[in-house]
Amino acid sequence: MPLSPAKRQSIAIIGAHADLGVHSGGGSSQVLGIGHSQNLEVHIGGGLRVIAGESWDIPGDGVVLHAPSPLSEIGKIAPKARLSFSSGDDITEAVAAAKKADIAIVFARQHMREGVDVYGLALPASRRR
Repeated sequence: MPLSPAKRQSIAIIGAHADLGVHSGGGSSQVLGIGHSQNLEVHIGGGLRVIAGESWDIPGDGVVLHAPSPLSEIGKIAPKARLSFSSGDDITEAVAAAKKADIAIVFARQHMREGVDVYGLALPASRRR
């Protein structure tokens, strides 16, 4: 990755709770590391979503994140860089942040575990731009 500790560059960090930590897995692959904190558990999913005219139940689950966050680690690698973070929840905001930056690093995730399969590998329509 073209991150320079000496260069003043703007870096947009986008998505997947990259401001908090790294996704640790789900189900039997779930790992609670040394120093685990409930502050790094994030609730995802739940409710009903209509995709291509079909209704899908979205399972609710908790995601455990491992510190340190990618955002803080990138700041250590490139201390002179101007970092910005966008959750990626607002696609218009995320695209604007990426366009404004010299470098955009996107963290994508799809939480899965036993008994919860994906409906397909395509991105939801709201993410296809």
